[in-house]
Amino acid sequence: MKKFLKKTFLLLLPFLAIFSFPLLVQIKSGELMPLSNVIKKQLSGQTHIIYGPAYSNQNTYYKLTMIQHTRPEILAVGNSKILPIRSEFFIDPKTFYNAGGTLSAMNQYRYFLDKLPKAPKILIFTLEPTYFIPNYKPDNAAIVSSLEPKPALSEGLNIFFHNWINVYSDYFQKKFTLKQLFAKIPGIETSA
Repeated sequence: MKKFLKKTFLLLLPFLAIFSFPLLVQIKSGELMPLSNVIKKQLSGQTHIIYGPAYSNQNTYYKLTMIQHTRPEILAVGNSKILPIRSEFFIDPKTFYNAGGTLSAMNQYRYFLDKLPKAPKILIFTLEPTYFIPNYKPDNAAIVSSLEPKPALSEGLNIFFHNWINVYSDYFQKKFTLKQLFAKIPGIETSA
């Protein structure tokens, strides 16, 4: 049995060597933290959490969930062109939420807005010329899927296995350093 375990370990050793660095980076950076945990921590207000994943995109579900919890009176939705509108532009910043970068076609607005617990008093949205092309048929399944939570384990495995090589690439391109990864930033939580 010991011989079998030793051979198995030797067989797995190259994989461990290759995958351990990307796994460490993705765990330490919080990339693999379940989105539900991020949302819970942000809503608690006990620590300042910035959500901006590098290797996954659950923005539509994330922003929809935040809207469902915060119930803003003023809501901005649409593509990325609406992102420059900030809460500081309003008298009471807590009444505003920007869900920009979530929608890319006219029919997606209905799917998104139907999921809201109540309609905002003011809705600001972007319109693009492509929204009015008569034969333009965006992928409705994609928007419906983006509004649903993804199981944490399968999403974590998906993020890791689809991006482990990107972690190496980003590291060698000096997009981050180990010092940055392990630095403790006062007031900001960077890992799970």
